[in-house]
Amino acid sequence: MKDEHCLERAVTTARDCFGQQQPYSPRDRRGSVDNGRSRTAHRTETLTMSEDNSLLHGGGCLCGRIRYEVAGPPRWQAACHCRFCQRMTGSAFNAISYFLRKNVRYTSAQPTEYAYVSPVHGRALRPQFCPRCGVTVGLTLERNEAVYGILIGTFDAPDWVTVDKHIFVQSALHWDAFANTMDVFEEHSATSDGQPVTPSRPRLSSDKSN
Repeated sequence: MKDEHCLERAVTTARDCFGQQQPYSPRDRRGSVDNGRSRTAHRTETLTMSEDNSLLHGGGCLCGRIRYEVAGPPRWQAACHCRFCQRMTGSAFNAISYFLRKNVRYTSAQPTEYAYVSPVHGRALRPQFCPRCGVTVGLTLERNEAVYGILIGTFDAPDWVTVDKHIFVQSALHWDAFANTMDVFEEHSATSDGQPVTPSRPRLSSDKSN
């Protein structure tokens, strides 16, 4: 079963709405992908913030120790029903939005990360969570270091992100339902080379701008 790669198709080839910015300095990840290993995710805060404050959005964990800011709109967002996401969130699905990594920064303490190595493809998926209250706020992917996932429910005002698709519904819980305004995919919404996949149930609305 290919559930664990559900989040590896994030769209990353989009124009940066904030112009030239200095990216994060990626930390040395050697030896950090064994299951069961957690560590503090150190990141260099070099985000250039927009003059338009309406494009800045904040969020954080339950206890307030972890706080973050994102700049600009997400590049890709979805509700994922794979088993990895169900276990990571402890819920029926994971509502997640992906941003260019350089457009995300932590403004307080750094989260701890857990490196989960997929038994399917051997790459690591790294939930980022608060070591005090345990809330997962982010997710990074070994396959694609250019993007950073933020769990939508951790935003201070989560309604600003509109999920437009459900993916990996083959493992959705039997009582779950999907709005007619969203595309529904049995597995991924894109191929490994970024080509779109035809949804198993297209949305009724003609608006597919996201």
